[in-house]
Amino acid sequence: MLKCKNTNKDTIEWYKKYYEVKGDNRNSLLRNPEVLFQTLACDASIIKGLFCVNSKTMIKGIFRGAIIPPIGRIISKRFSCLYFLLQYLFPFLVGQVTYVLQKK
Repeated sequence: MLKCKNTNKDTIEWYKKYYEVKGDNRNSLLRNPEVLFQTLACDASIIKGLFCVNSKTMIKGIFRGAIIPPIGRIISKRFSCLYFLLQYLFPFLVGQVTYVLQKK
């Protein structure tokens, strides 16, 4: 696995300030609506950081998998024609995302 040198010091300082501002409710989806968007952004930034995207590799494609089972089953049985549309419109319902990378 390729790893890049990252600035952990900057990250740690940013999180200290963030935790001071947000307090105990920082990870609650009900009390902090930013949590969902932070999670989605964090996933992409982790992939970019771990695999040196832009310097050693490039993203060839991002593919969404199936919708999480309890919701996916209901949608596929009752609204099968809307399954892929809902998968596209509501990315937080997707259970797995595949990133296809290519070395430069």
